[in-house]
Amino acid sequence: MKPLQLSMKAFGAFAEECRIDFTPFDKSGIYLITGETGAGKTTIFDAICYALYGTASGDVRDPKQFRSQYADPKQITCVELRFFCGNKQYLVNRTPPYLRAALRGSGMVEQKAEAELWEILPYKTAEKKKILCSGAQAVTDKVVELTGMDGKQFRQIVMIAQGEFRKFLLSSSVEKGKILRQLFHTQNCDKIQQILKERLDQQRAHVREQETQMLTLLHQASPAGEKQAELYEARLNFSGMAAAEELCDMLKTSAAELSEQAASQSEQVQEQQKAIESLLQEIEQGRQHNAVLKQLRQAEQEQQKGAVQLELCEAAAKKADADAEKVPELQEQVTLLQHSLPKYEEVAVLQAAESALQMKRKTQELACAQAKLYWEQTNASCQRLSKELEVHVDSAVDCANLEHAIEKDTQRQQSVRQLQKQMTEQQKVQKELERRSQRAQQAETWYFSEEKPAYDRTERQFFQSMAGNLARKLKENEPCPVCGSREHSRPALYTEDTVTEEQFQKAKERQQNALQQMEEHKKSFTQQEERCKMLEQQVQQQLVHCGLNETAGSAAVQQLEADLQAAITQNNRLLKERKEQLSAQQQKQQQLAKQQAELPRLQAAYESSHAQLEQLTQELAVKTAEREQCQAGLPYASLSLAKKQLEQKQSTIRQLEQAQQQAAQKWQQQKEQVSSQQKLVQHLRETVKDKPAYDLQTAEQTLEQKRSEKERTEKRCRQSSQQAQQCKTIAGEVQKRYRSWESEARQGNTLEKLYQMMTGTLKKGERISFERYVQTYYFNRVLQFANQKLYQLSNGRYQFRRRQEETAHNISSGLNLDVLDQYTGKSRSVETLSGGETFLASLALALGLSDTVQQQSGGIQLNAMFIDEGFGSLDSTALDNAVQVLQQLSDHQRTIGIISHVSELAERFEAQLQVEKSENGSHVICHYE
Repeated sequence: MKPLQLSMKAFGAFAEECRIDFTPFDKSGIYLITGETGAGKTTIFDAICYALYGTASGDVRDPKQFRSQYADPKQITCVELRFFCGNKQYLVNRTPPYLRAALRGSGMVEQKAEAELWEILPYKTAEKKKILCSGAQAVTDKVVELTGMDGKQFRQIVMIAQGEFRKFLLSSSVEKGKILRQLFHTQNCDKIQQILKERLDQQRAHVREQETQMLTLLHQASPAGEKQAELYEARLNFSGMAAAEELCDMLKTSAAELSEQAASQSEQVQEQQKAIESLLQEIEQGRQHNAVLKQLRQAEQEQQKGAVQLELCEAAAKKADADAEKVPELQEQVTLLQHSLPKYEEVAVLQAAESALQMKRKTQELACAQAKLYWEQTNASCQRLSKELEVHVDSAVDCANLEHAIEKDTQRQQSVRQLQKQMTEQQKVQKELERRSQRAQQAETWYFSEEKPAYDRTERQFFQSMAGNLARKLKENEPCPVCGSREHSRPALYTEDTVTEEQFQKAKERQQNALQQMEEHKKSFTQQEERCKMLEQQVQQQLVHCGLNETAGSAAVQQLEADLQAAITQNNRLLKERKEQLSAQQQKQQQLAKQQAELPRLQAAYESSHAQLEQLTQELAVKTAEREQCQAGLPYASLSLAKKQLEQKQSTIRQLEQAQQQAAQKWQQQKEQVSSQQKLVQHLRETVKDKPAYDLQTAEQTLEQKRSEKERTEKRCRQSSQQAQQCKTIAGEVQKRYRSWESEARQGNTLEKLYQMMTGTLKKGERISFERYVQTYYFNRVLQFANQKLYQLSNGRYQFRRRQEETAHNISSGLNLDVLDQYTGKSRSVETLSGGETFLASLALALGLSDTVQQQSGGIQLNAMFIDEGFGSLDSTALDNAVQVLQQLSDHQRTIGIISHVSELAERFEAQLQVEKSENGSHVICHYE
């Protein structure tokens, strides 16, 4: 990493923009940054550190304090650095947080921290920028990725800043290890340790899992007999994988015993099955015998029932024969009914004619009653309407009177409302009169109390002033221009508060205006007073016109208007009622005339209908007598009853004949059935041969017991087979897992030893981690280069040595430093060096670290170095040695900037950055060779 160009705006001590080009210093390789104390020399390195990492070169500076106190409130504070890193050029721009002037309005606002990082790309004859990231933290992370260092490490390596690298020199092994981890990427060693630790943990877990699985398998095994007790005892005493083979042998022996036991139990099951089949055959035969016995009992019962049923059928057949003897008599009755049917038909015709006359008479009777009702209702309605018309004779006169009263009250109401308007206007005019009277009085008071006295005073002062002026001009023995006297014994006195003619005219004008306003207000009051009197007369006249007293007030007028409105409303309601009554009276008159004209027609219709009713009554009596004469001597009232009796008798004849036939058939069938049952009973008795019933329940219980015994035997057989197979399977699986466990355990032991070796936790040998071992290697390389520089800087007196005695006791040690003093031949801690010696040792260590880092392929290239002060602690010889070493180090690839105000250094180097301060801020003057 190498800075190329730096730009600062309102940053630190630099108020104006300050640009520094570091590329011309490549020729000399070393340059001096000089200036007075407080001018801002270290600010240049602060700007570089802040541009890269957003922090200052020291821990005491806060980025919020980077805003220049000399800057204008509207000026922008920012730092821009162009640098070279990894064969590429980059440009970074940062703005620190600070208070600036608001862009809109007044006041101050906080400017937040901002940052951007670009990569500079060569493009034909020009350059092109590609944005890499933006945002303060994102840019810092990207710079750390590019340089391989964070801000703290950058300050310790690139900058020997007033004791900063002394911290690295005197820091602990842990702190040095953190820096070396970033510089030489030894974090990969830690990653290897982590990966190995994960592998070891996985291997241990896998071994424990296999042990658990084998123990689980052993618990699943269940051998029989004595082996089971032995296996249980072995499980209790199981203390490792050494007993696994012994347990496998036990399982195999138990499996063989269980197999023999299963074979014996299988033979026992076959014998039990044969006994069950024999018993099943016996039960089936007994069940068939019991079925025949049951059938015999049922047949005997059916035989008894058949004999009883045969007797019943015989009795029923005899009864049917007796009932059939009634058939001839019924047939004679049927013949008589058939011969009388025509007479019944004639009666039916007469009954139909009689019914028709009855219906016709009933209809006419209803019509006659309806005609009579219409005539009586119309006559009653005429009488009622005549009486109602006599009551409301004066309705038309009442309507006319009410309309006249409403019209009169309405006109009077309009007069009252006009009076109310006049009284309202009178009140307004009276209020205006009072207001104008008040204004006139105020104007008169103002005129006589203010304006006129003021004018009188001004007039007197004006004439006195004129007299005083004349008196001043009077001379002895010269005539007075007023009285002509030559003696002036009492001349007017001249005063300082004189009134000019212009002031007098203005006072007079104000007096005239006030007088005019007073007269106008009086005139306005008089006019309003006359109008008020005129309105008062009009109101009094209107009150009399409305029928009120001249002194009546607005309350009386309002009451009168309300009374009139109530009267109008009442009369309108009465008028509406009278008009409705008049309209109803006219409708009733029309209805009465119509009904009176209808009465003769309704009376004639009633009389005609009554005559027709009398005629139908006579015809019905004739037809009834004719029907009664024809019906005499017939047993039934109608043709339908006669036909119904005929059908019933014919049906009875058919039922008796059918019942006789069915009873005879059923008797014969029952005889045949009884004979068949007797034969079946005889056959079944011959089959059973007096043999008793088979005890089926006892046999089935015995069968169930045999089946249960067989199932128990089968279950024991299956259990023995399963246990035997389980023991074989588990024994084989345990042997397989034991072989796998042995292999995994060996691998775990190997990984554990390797991990202990890398982490420095071996019980024997040096206890140092693998990462610390690698860091020690690089640190030894650093010390080789640093000793070359320290030898020159100390004139061969001192040499770095890494402290060895601690490495065997602490895994995080190994990076502490001692120095070998050639004068005494003894080693001592670097903390015992003097101030100047400590500076030289820090410089040598920094240079050695830089050389080591740059020699690592793919490592970090530190092409720039800054040394801040420390040379003041050196004597002339040490200073010469330091300058000589730095000149040897500087070349075209690496530049060294020395920040110092030591005068001897200014004489030695022509390439300088001179920082000069003033009242308006500092500025930089660049001197190149």
